[in-house]
Amino acid sequence: MDGAELPVVVEGGQAGRHALSSSPELSLLFWVQQMKVFHTLPDSPEQPIALTIGNFDGVHRGHQAMISLLKEEAQTRNLPACVLTFEPHPREFLHPRNAPRRLTNLTEKASLLESVGIDRLYVCAFDEHIANMPPALFVSRVLVAQLAVRWLLVGDDFRFGERRLGDLDLLRRHAQPSGFEVEAMRTVSLNGERVSSTAVRDAYAHRDAARMAALLGRPQLLRSESGRVSSRDRSASSYGYSDACSRMAPLGG
Repeated sequence: MDGAELPVVVEGGQAGRHALSSSPELSLLFWVQQMKVFHTLPDSPEQPIALTIGNFDGVHRGHQAMISLLKEEAQTRNLPACVLTFEPHPREFLHPRNAPRRLTNLTEKASLLESVGIDRLYVCAFDEHIANMPPALFVSRVLVAQLAVRWLLVGDDFRFGERRLGDLDLLRRHAQPSGFEVEAMRTVSLNGERVSSTAVRDAYAHRDAARMAALLGRPQLLRSESGRVSSRDRSASSYGYSDACSRMAPLGG
């Protein structure tokens, strides 16, 4: 990596549990520099927001492209740029034996999201209630009543709610009556490969530091199971970047 801009392509361009908690003061989990991180959803919103929803594991270049668009649209509308994520990862809750190993734990994810300019991170507990919530209720209760979403960005394959019946079409049907706009983010490709957390994990499994760095948009050290940096990867330390995302272990806290 020499600092040159990587050729990232957004395919298709831009497409055209129960309510948690109490006061915002108690909901505020911690500060990561200038970003507010809420471990519970507010009973009522502070102000309208621009929002994207996802797991953002690794905060790779696909996520970064999504966040860039979110920030641009949020600034145009004078809204804070916000992310809603789930804890635990839905696949860890629904299919614990087959869930993929995480690229980042919650603290690392929050730090990376702050570094790319997110104003607020909302962490929604993923449990039976949220997993079985009818999609229309998720829209009216979570997105509208609790978060006051005015502009929403999701992936074109985004699914949510009971039996994963919620999708982009449902969001579009509910958007105007609910007072928000919705946009779809198309697949981001790099050198002909879809950028995804799965691709990053595959690069890690093959000890391909260059491919992993290209997908993440930052160099990463490769570590052994013991956490020790492999001798052939020591040169990566010369980049001077954090290796937080290279510690591929399930979230422990």
